[in-house]
Amino acid sequence: MSNLIHLKSNSKLSPKHIEFNKLVQTIEKLRDELSREEQKLEIFSEYYVKNILPLMETNAITAMDLALVLDEVATQIKLPKAVITDMEIIIPELINKYFEYKAPDEKAKALFEKWADVEYDEMVREEKEEQLEELSDFMQSMGIDIDLGDLDFDDPESLGKIHERLHQAKVDIDEKLANRKTSRKKTKKQLEAEEISKIQEELKNKNLRSVYLSLAKILHPDSETDPELKAEKEKS
Repeated sequence: MSNLIHLKSNSKLSPKHIEFNKLVQTIEKLRDELSREEQKLEIFSEYYVKNILPLMETNAITAMDLALVLDEVATQIKLPKAVITDMEIIIPELINKYFEYKAPDEKAKALFEKWADVEYDEMVREEKEEQLEELSDFMQSMGIDIDLGDLDFDDPESLGKIHERLHQAKVDIDEKLANRKTSRKKTKKQLEAEEISKIQEELKNKNLRSVYLSLAKILHPDSETDPELKAEKEKS
């Protein structure tokens, strides 16, 4: 439904109404473009799931089959040391490609550990720790203090909790930035007015010593950095 402002033909639109109509038209145009892009994305996603993903999974299974064949060849035939060295790189890479689309099973993990000379579960744990450390360092560099110690990339519930923490951290940062922006905008007169308000509050509490110190801070010439205001205070 259009939000355009329509008046009688003999009436003239004000500049604000004209600008409003332009903005509404722009929003409606962007909304239509977004709808078309979402439809395209849905079509591409369906095509990927239906046509591309099965091919990628088949390719991963083929990679695993090739790794098994190479392992069998190395077992049955005495290969040169240089070839064995190459296979120590190729076979783990083939198995890793399989793990991208298929859950690691004991047979595949055992073959990986044989040629990579590393325990698979331990390697995965170390990789996750490195990812967490990198993510934590990035968050800190952005001024976000958040605990990622219990994050599990494979657990949707864990990822959901981290998402909530990130959202809350963003809210906190936005509030801090807003407060800083507000404080930067305060003029010297506004700051002095705040000091006077504090004095009035202290008067209510009959804290005469605090009142005297606050007045001295505001009125003493040495506390003024502006030359003209300093001269006025020296005259008073």
